[in-house]
Amino acid sequence: MEEQDDLDTGLAKLADQATKCNILRFHNAIKVKDLLVEAARYGRSYVVQGMAFIEFAAKVINHIIDMLLMLVHNTCN
Repeated sequence: MEEQDDLDTGLAKLADQATKCNILRFHNAIKVKDLLVEAARYGRSYVVQGMAFIEFAAKVINHIIDMLLMLVHNTCN
């Protein structure tokens, strides 16, 4: 009878540990999801900033070309 109680107690402890592990796994899955969402947000921000930089660089290049064209036009006259 005592062996049966020990077995039941052991099984109850294992079931309790399994429940705790499942809860911990669930919380960790939520943390991973939150981190993935945050990483996606940072990635999007990085892309937006990169696009803004490219647009700014294009404007600078256009201004340089305009200035060079004015210089060429003024030296030809």
